[in-house]
Amino acid sequence: MSIPSRLKLKVSPKGQITLPKKIRQDLRISDYVYLEINGEKAYLKPTGFLDDLNSIIAKEVKAEITI
Repeated sequence: MSIPSRLKLKVSPKGQITLPKKIRQDLRISDYVYLEINGEKAYLKPTGFLDDLNSIIAKEVKAEITI
């Protein structure tokens, strides 16, 4: 199955969207994406490995500080 070039997603009352699992897997999306805004268009772009690693490290440091 190929990834569609355009997909209609429902936005929850809290402003959340859910990307289908197949698309998340095909694009290798983990916990975060970038929201890039260009005029009246918005693009979601997967974060890179280093971005994800930095997020994990930041969470660990915050947990150690709180203890």
